[in-house]
Amino acid sequence: MALTLGSGPFSKQRSSADANYEIEGPEHLLLFEDYPRRMRALLGGETVVDSERGKLLFESNIPPVLYLPEDDLAPGVTESTSHATHCPFKGDAAYWSLKVGDRVAENAVWGYPEPGERARWLKGSCRSTGTPSTSGSRRTSRSSGTCATPTTVWTCARARAASG
Repeated sequence: MALTLGSGPFSKQRSSADANYEIEGPEHLLLFEDYPRRMRALLGGETVVDSERGKLLFESNIPPVLYLPEDDLAPGVTESTSHATHCPFKGDAAYWSLKVGDRVAENAVWGYPEPGERARWLKGSCRSTGTPSTSGSRRTSRSSGTCATPTTVWTCARARAASG
């Protein structure tokens, strides 16, 4: 069972299983918890993020997502874009592209510069979009621990760490 999916306690389809607890709160639940591992991601062979201060966001009906402090992004690798989205639970999201040399991962990172009141702790944190488009890069195998095309920037970092 996952916390946020299926019959998990943060899911909209809360379980009818026996439990010694009740969860009171809004219909859409958010939980922001420390992530105990170092995360590092590369683009074009350059480190774009290196962090030991990650946090997992558990959100109703969504798998957990890793957020990292914006301050842990390498200086000069982000460029603001005009892309924006809105979440009724977290607020208005801003997007940044990552650029290293001729490699660009468009709209690769996003965060909430002014999150809603119930998610105010997201301010100053960012996450990988999970589906950035890239230019000037070639596709390589994630199983080998390389990831020139950052399908998910932070996932690439995890693949690198696992392969040594």
